[in-house]
Amino acid sequence: VKAGAPDPGAPEAMPVASEQKPGARRASAAKPSALNGRSEWAAIFSMGMNLSPKGTATTTISSASTSSDLKFKNSIAFMGGASYRLKPNFRLSAEIGLSQLTQDTSTGNETSYFDIQPEFMFRAGTNTEIHVGPALGLFFFSQNTETNALFTIKQQSASSVLLGLDFGADYAITSQFDLGLFVQYMKPGSIKITSTQISNSASVETTISASYSILGARFTIHF
Repeated sequence: VKAGAPDPGAPEAMPVASEQKPGARRASAAKPSALNGRSEWAAIFSMGMNLSPKGTATTTISSASTSSDLKFKNSIAFMGGASYRLKPNFRLSAEIGLSQLTQDTSTGNETSYFDIQPEFMFRAGTNTEIHVGPALGLFFFSQNTETNALFTIKQQSASSVLLGLDFGADYAITSQFDLGLFVQYMKPGSIKITSTQISNSASVETTISASYSILGARFTIHF
């Protein structure tokens, strides 16, 4: 046998398997989603801004009517509610909101509403969901005492049907908490306010039609 040549009688070397640490993970393993394994119930807290609210006012005096355009001030909106997940891609939400609908900074006419929103859910990432759906509810308007050059308005309240549309996205911070952004289009029905004409004490009825959008942030707690 030549020097350096392998010994024909020597046993063949067996390949050594690479060792893997017990706690090691595969690099290709997918990270679990925080959206999995949640309860159907959730509490929702939101804050937003009413953007560019506008509308029209139709004033009727002795059967004669005149219309004028209205431009309201932007105002902060606060909302709270709850949701129940009926299916993986569908949930039903109920919401109560508080805000203002006013034309100047000195007179703040408070508004509140209650609505129900059937929402369709779509996955947009590992921990992100998009939701969209209509809103149907009741809108309440609280008119404060007000006097201008032509009319005197006493404190009163009015209500109407509320229609809307909600669109937003939520990011699951953990399996229990979400943080999201949303935009809502709100269209209350006609709101009727009575007043008194200063010159002759005649009764005046004003019908207000308004619409606005709410842009805000939403915090959700899952139970």
